[in-house]
Amino acid sequence: MMFGRGYNGMNGCFGNFGLMHGGFGMGFMLLIIILTVVAAVILFNRYKKNQADDSAMEELKLRFIKGEITEEEFVKMKKLIEK
Repeated sequence: MMFGRGYNGMNGCFGNFGLMHGGFGMGFMLLIIILTVVAAVILFNRYKKNQADDSAMEELKLRFIKGEITEEEFVKMKKLIEK
């Protein structure tokens, strides 16, 4: 039988520093979960902001086409939306 040096399941494969040794693995998984949630929230907020900008630009274009605003007003408002 091999004890200590050979392949002895997961712990033997990674030596004395197995995946859950000293809580490191659990902390690492918690960190990955937190980072994934933060990234998802950031991406969702960017997507939502882009949708709002697109709808504002469409509304501005419609107002210009209908003649409700002048070209100068259109250019000024467009610059404000694109900021």
